[in-house]
Amino acid sequence: MPKFRNYSTFKEASRDEISPALQGIEAFLNCRTIRIGSYRYTPKEKVHISVKGIKIVAPSLKNESKDVAIQIQFKEIVKILVHFGKGLPVIFLYTMNKCGIFIRKALDMVEESGLYYNPTSDEDPYKRITLLPEVITDETKAALKTLFHKAIDELNVKEANEILVRTCPKESNNVSKLTTKSMSASISSGPKSSNPAEIRQILIYPPGKGGIPINTEDYMCLAQDQFLNDVIIDFYLKYLVHDILTHIQREKTHIFSTFFYKRLTTKPSKVNRNSNPHEWDSSLTPAQKRHARVKTWTKNVNIFEKDFIVVPINENCHWFVAIICYASLDGCRSMIDNRTVTPQENKKKERRSSMQIGSTTITPLTKQEQLTLNCDSDNLSERDEAEAEDSDLDMQCDSDEEETEKQPEKKPEIPLIKKNDPIKQPCILIFDSLAGASRSRVVATLRDYLTCEYQAKISKSKIFNKDNMKGSCPKIPQQNNFTDCGLYLLQYVEQFFKDPVSDYTLPIKQLANWFDEIVVTRKREEISKLLKTLMHKYNPDSHLHLPDIKFPTLNGVLVETEEQQEDGADADNKGSTSLKIQKCDLKDADGPIIYVKQTSTGEMLVKRNFVDTSDTIHARKRMIRLTSDSENRSVMQIKPKV
Repeated sequence: MPKFRNYSTFKEASRDEISPALQGIEAFLNCRTIRIGSYRYTPKEKVHISVKGIKIVAPSLKNESKDVAIQIQFKEIVKILVHFGKGLPVIFLYTMNKCGIFIRKALDMVEESGLYYNPTSDEDPYKRITLLPEVITDETKAALKTLFHKAIDELNVKEANEILVRTCPKESNNVSKLTTKSMSASISSGPKSSNPAEIRQILIYPPGKGGIPINTEDYMCLAQDQFLNDVIIDFYLKYLVHDILTHIQREKTHIFSTFFYKRLTTKPSKVNRNSNPHEWDSSLTPAQKRHARVKTWTKNVNIFEKDFIVVPINENCHWFVAIICYASLDGCRSMIDNRTVTPQENKKKERRSSMQIGSTTITPLTKQEQLTLNCDSDNLSERDEAEAEDSDLDMQCDSDEEETEKQPEKKPEIPLIKKNDPIKQPCILIFDSLAGASRSRVVATLRDYLTCEYQAKISKSKIFNKDNMKGSCPKIPQQNNFTDCGLYLLQYVEQFFKDPVSDYTLPIKQLANWFDEIVVTRKREEISKLLKTLMHKYNPDSHLHLPDIKFPTLNGVLVETEEQQEDGADADNKGSTSLKIQKCDLKDADGPIIYVKQTSTGEMLVKRNFVDTSDTIHARKRMIRLTSDSENRSVMQIKPKV
């Protein structure tokens, strides 16, 4: 990576106003979200990029109604990292320290508030400015490369995701303070409410003891580009158990809270002999100390009577899930008749030939190791997890499809399973929407937990290890943006029971196309509707109006941005105009709606396909305007768009 540029002689007095130019290179970015350090907000104005620098407008932290124009001078920009992908464009700005001082003063930032920007900080969330544009057009891309050709570097999607995850503040599962305040302003609890911005409880689900309280702040995490918090994750997992799973599935499944793994792997901050005597007991192993922290979590359940144990995990603001399968089984069983079988193991060819140079041995990296990105967050080092080697976990990648060689055949005492017979076996499956990072320590920690829990529940000794409890990361659908990891976790669990794994022969290969991306994208809107339904069911007399938040879909159909709409119109204009268009009325027979957009006035714009008389060419897409009732989304009138 090129070195940062150094402009130590830059003077504050030279700060120029960045305004639209009559000539010269410039660009404007419509951003969904901007983070200035750990301060995250939804911008009202476009970011202006020119030969003078970059202008960003942000609300003051002291007075949110006051907008502040942040003029970042060209010479203050020492590095720009950018990913131009259409699915998830992102720009990371690194500035000089003097610019950081200027921004903190302009926005009234104080470090104690947690909303802070400091380019020289050792804390990842503080040291960069992050722009999440709706789209980066070819013109904007060219402008960035021309203006900042000495300071700009391109990132691939994995690198961009990795940096963005590290950019999140440690407590960023919740909406930022200012975002919460501004969004809560739309909350109304009826005419009797004395404080409309107050965070209000929506419902407790399920009602009664052990239910999860959900409030309006939790609800706002469902908005586009927001990370789901632990409350929404726990709520939906509990909803799956109570309302979606069959009775048999419910009886054979245990889902831990999102706090379980954190509690298992976190040493108490203030250890004392009275409240945490096990932490001081030198006779206990690290695994036993970890188990002691959560031993009461299963006082009313025997997890070894369950086929599936679901463990949601949050690591450095990234959600993924581990599912422990068939922990009570000894060995492999046939899915067909449950007989004990021995699967034919395939041993991969050794491709990592080492070479000796003097006293140094050099071993080539595998493709998977080359893809793995290091994360130096302090959060990871604070975890009390079991030691592990990457070989303890099957990391499925493209090389898994390569030719393998079979082990020498031996006459087994137990019949070998037929080649195509499906099996079930004890294993820990890791479902991660950002594949690449090693989860071997997670698997080793869960094996240790099972060992201690088995002793506590069954009163017998059984060591769970990589031989009798294998670990694997199946190849599964991956997220294509920076904030949907929680949604993918929920979909993985839901799909696991909706479309179960049919064969537990490792590596599991049938899940690469488990579900379509749109299934996850529409989940924010679906959970919102679910909460409203449950709120009216359990609190029919409630007059609480939930915040008006933006979703990526409308009635399950993807909403396109203004930029995407303009790009589509440009593409249509470039097509042939000589085609004869079939005339027809605006009826259902015109074809399905292929695009939906809700305007600020509550109208919906849709496109239908009109075909020529040959029925072979989808010619143009005519736009019609549907005026809809903003509450019920019902179509009231159809008229051609002028």
